[in-house]
Amino acid sequence: MDEVLAPHQNELDRMGVLVIREYQTVGEGILEVSKLIRILVNLIRNAINSMREITGQPHRLTLYVLPCPDREGFVRLQI
Repeated sequence: MDEVLAPHQNELDRMGVLVIREYQTVGEGILEVSKLIRILVNLIRNAINSMREITGQPHRLTLYVLPCPDREGFVRLQI
């Protein structure tokens, strides 16, 4: 998750966005990394664009990595 966020960190800093990371330990898995990266970049860009439209209040971006509670062996990523 941090690797996807890194290219956007300067913009988040300029906007004064507080980035909160809530990462739990999860197992290794099989996935299409390039597809996952594209999805996460899109979600982060959407969040940045949404925060840009709201002025006059502090902004926070919270990233979660946690085990999926209802699917054994799956991971939940939330932005």
